[in-house]
Amino acid sequence: DEDPETPSHHYDVKLSYLDAADSLAGLQGRLNALGFDCGVVDGIYGKQTKAGISGYQKHKGMVVDGQASAAVYAAVAKDYGC
Repeated sequence: DEDPETPSHHYDVKLSYLDAADSLAGLQGRLNALGFDCGVVDGIYGKQTKAGISGYQKHKGMVVDGQASAAVYAAVAKDYGC
């Protein structure tokens, strides 16, 4: 018999802060979490952020220009859930 006080599973959970969905840092963090590498979440629009946005746009069948447009923000918020 298992001891009812002993957990049957152990999970490691990483808690972190996620910037607002309408900020570039928020977009970077959400795209990173969705598997589109924007690099360091720093709110700076650089080559890696453009590449992450472009990959997401391609995946979603959007026009691929690497720009953080309103359409990209809306689609990422919908896919991420916030």
